[in-house]
Amino acid sequence: MRELIELTNSKKSTFILTSYGFYNYETGKELLNLKTINILHKCIGISGLQGLDYLLSIRIMKELDKLVKIIKKTTEEENAKKII
Repeated sequence: MRELIELTNSKKSTFILTSYGFYNYETGKELLNLKTINILHKCIGISGLQGLDYLLSIRIMKELDKLVKIIKKTTEEENAKKII
């Protein structure tokens, strides 16, 4: 899972819809594509892909939760400054 996250990191790569793949910004090298996902499917099967999907979903939920907390804190601080 960590390697997939690293390969698809938006700071280092971009997704090209027409080829359904992630490419490195600097080199233009293809990092991840449907063939890679197909190989992964052959190795871990549907259940493995579902588990990976679940783990990624949990990770996204945690990151969104952190973001919401930061936004709430910032908003509360700004409102407190307006009151004072």
